[in-house]
Amino acid sequence: MNTFRTLVLLIISNAVFAIAQTILAHAQAQPQKPIETHLLGKVTLGALRQAPFAEWFEKGYNDYSPTPSVLERLTTVPIQKELSSIKIQIFLGTWCGDSKREVPHMVKVLHKAGVPDANIEFICLSSADSLYKQSPTHEERGREIYRVPTVVFMQNGKEAGRIVEFPAESLERDVLAILNKSGYAPNYRSYPLVQSWLQSGLLRDTNTSVYGIAAKLRFTVSSESELNSVGYVLLARGQTQEAIFIFGVNARLFPQSSNCFDSLAESYEKAGNMLLAAKYYERAFELDSKNAHALARLVKLKSLL
Repeated sequence: MNTFRTLVLLIISNAVFAIAQTILAHAQAQPQKPIETHLLGKVTLGALRQAPFAEWFEKGYNDYSPTPSVLERLTTVPIQKELSSIKIQIFLGTWCGDSKREVPHMVKVLHKAGVPDANIEFICLSSADSLYKQSPTHEERGREIYRVPTVVFMQNGKEAGRIVEFPAESLERDVLAILNKSGYAPNYRSYPLVQSWLQSGLLRDTNTSVYGIAAKLRFTVSSESELNSVGYVLLARGQTQEAIFIFGVNARLFPQSSNCFDSLAESYEKAGNMLLAAKYYERAFELDSKNAHALARLVKLKSLL
């Protein structure tokens, strides 16, 4: 502990402290963006068609043209039979660009396929740190929603498939593949694995190897943001130990990413482990000297160590 404390004190010199103060003062001097109004919780389609949301919803809905040949297959008797027993949950954020793009298109596809509005449920999630990708009434619980939009197809109380953030091929083709039960695989292939590990308690087991899990995910994870999204959802849900594990795996997969170590440090700080938080903020700053968040937190932790 004394050795590490000495190292931190040497690295965080008065010059660095002055830089941090300059950066923070500059950030505080920037004009604040006006607070935007967003929908939260379970809403109706009508709410999305009201201002200010109608501006992007109506345009997206009207501009999208599902592929006719695929749409024709969605209206066949066998598919319509499947659709009649399907309930669809659309988890979205009215603050999210992907939601603004994909949700109007998805609703257009479902309408063209003959799905009644009564069978479509819209749940708007928050972007606030304390409620990150959650609804105030928590309709997302048990669904493991890490990206928005996520469209979940429920049949007889069980999940039949989901489309995550954007289509794997096209929205209408993805819907058809799910209804055909043809082995459709959504984006972010790590998420079903993470969900199973959370359910089994593997990510809470202190003996579980970060290296082993990273090896399992190495050829599955597409980018550092994939697992970072999971980690922040877990942090917001109060699953700090699991979040630390996921951020640790991500740092192992992307060892040159300042952002990955910054997130790992943040999770240790939230857990109250200031020594490890400082260690990983230091690593984040070493990898990117422009990482103002890591620098500011490191300076703050210096005063506490």
